[in-house]
Amino acid sequence: YFQARRTLANAEYDLQTAYARTYASQGELLKKIGAQRAGLPDIQREAYLDSENVCQAVAPTQMMIDKAALLADAKPLPSTLAALPVSKPVPVAAACSVQEVTNVVKDWASASSQKNADNFLNYYSDKFVPSDSLTKAAWESQTRKKMSQSGKVDLSIQNIKVTCEGDKANATFDLNSSTTTYKLKKVANTSCEVCNMKRIPSKGPVKNVNKALDFERAAGQWKIIKEQPL
Repeated sequence: YFQARRTLANAEYDLQTAYARTYASQGELLKKIGAQRAGLPDIQREAYLDSENVCQAVAPTQMMIDKAALLADAKPLPSTLAALPVSKPVPVAAACSVQEVTNVVKDWASASSQKNADNFLNYYSDKFVPSDSLTKAAWESQTRKKMSQSGKVDLSIQNIKVTCEGDKANATFDLNSSTTTYKLKKVANTSCEVCNMKRIPSKGPVKNVNKALDFERAAGQWKIIKEQPL
């Protein structure tokens, strides 16, 4: 019974404290407990909200600017400065990167080994003229026909040397290529006809060619304009 009474007293004390904090946050605590500071003036709310006492409606004087007088007093531009031509910014050409051209050569060889005709022909400029007296259209048709043939193409590039200046570049390298074809050979005699056959690879001779590619940069991309063996 004693503990219950003690708990009740503590709860009532906490409740009164909560009331006091609530009134204090609302600015009503002094009024609730009947306390007032001495010497404060007694201001009625109606007088406090009187707009004439709070803020007088007096607009500032608007400043008028005489633009004609300002222009007349302004000093004229000297004739020597007015006659000077306006300089235009000179476009700066992108520096030629040997590594960038080297990467293009490697990607060109990779497209050839993968026999991706569209990707391979995209490395050639519209200005490209084949060296074997063919028109560009006939050369493209011949290239697509070669790449459509069966077999695996192995390409390797060695001794790449790139020289470039501005939008022109030249790359020389050793190109080693070989073609591997596959033939079906019957190796067994069972009821499974497919199981009897085996693909036998046949690797052709390795061709070594010294090649030179001339590049020209157009729209930020390096394109081949000339291809010839050395």
